Amino acid sequence: MGNSQTAGERAALAELRPIELKVLSRLRAGLSNRAICDEIGIDAEGLKAITRAVLKRLGAGSREEYVALSKAIIERRY
Repeated sequence: MGNSQTAGERAALAELRPIELKVLSRLRAGLSNRAICDEIGIDAEGLKAITRAVLKRLGAGSREEYVALSKAIIERRY
């Protein structure tokens, strides 16, 4: 992790669980909810719960904003 991260990005990285990072990466790749569920092995309600929790933590107002924010988080994480 570099010094160029904002405090919010560092906090989000510290709090994201592996399953949340998996969802973020697949959303960013443009997979549908159904494809994400099948690939990760969760149901639709589980995916919605994960998405809502991360949206709230990242302060994103929409799925599009969520995906945009995830780009910076995932690139710094890996």
